[in-house]
Amino acid sequence: MMSSSEFTHVVKHDHYDDEFPSKPLVVLGHEMSGHIVEIGPEVSRFNTGDRVTINPTAGQLCGRCRYCDMGVPFLCMNRGAHGSELDGGFAKYCCAREEIVYRLPDNLDCDAGALCEPLACHITPWWSSPISWPETSWW
Repeated sequence: MMSSSEFTHVVKHDHYDDEFPSKPLVVLGHEMSGHIVEIGPEVSRFNTGDRVTINPTAGQLCGRCRYCDMGVPFLCMNRGAHGSELDGGFAKYCCAREEIVYRLPDNLDCDAGALCEPLACHITPWWSSPISWPETSWW
């Protein structure tokens, strides 16, 4: 599915840091976007050819723990991420669950789409913060 993947400092510790361990022989690349080349029979929101990006940190979830039940799957202790436990964007193809796939707008190319994940890492804390944008703005 992927046609673009970004290489960041995080890839350095995907294999060499105990804080972010990965499975041997997993293809790296957690920031990615591309075109859908095949869909499963139960996929309803996407079509072949759609340009998409994914939330790589929620690639595999247990769906049974208290964190999954509470709607905070990123705390799931059985979570598997693309690029460390599941093949990532540097693979020829990457398989992702429909729930973590997001359609790219027409005015955003795949190279920019691969940067959605790092952008989300910085924007998400503001969404859950009581501080409004003007209070945090420094320009």
